[in-house]
Formats: sequence, C-alpha cells, structure tokens
Amino acid sequence: YLFCLNYQKLVRPTRDQSAAARIAARQMLDLLPACFTADGRPESMSDGEWAKSRTILETLARDTLGRTGR
Repeated sequence: YLFCLNYQKLVRPTRDQSAAARIAARQMLDLLPACFTADGRPESMSDGEWAKSRTILETLARDTLGRTGR
C-alpha cells in the first residue's frame, strides 16, 4: 500500500521504482480478496464502508499499474 501510494508522488520514477511499484500493485490486488471478507470486517465499519475501503485500495493499485505501463 505505502509503496503504491508513494509511487504516485514521484515526478520521474526510475525503471527500478516502476518495476517495484508494479510488483507491489499486483501483490495488493492479489491480497485484497483474502483481506476483505465478510468475516474480516471490523465491527465498527458498515458493509458500505468496508466495500468502499476495498474500492479505494483497488483503485490505487490499478492506477499504479496504469502509471507503470503494466
């Protein structure tokens, strides 16, 4: 998450930074289904908030992949 977030702030990322961001984004997309289950939702969050949180993270990962050229 942090790598993808910080990658978005780079003006001219290097190839190595882009490659690392691509890996981080793919790993995040792979992990989200396992993390965002009904059983994993904190009691303090509504179903809508839980779904919105997942959408925010998926969007960040996809935006990162888009910026890295996939």
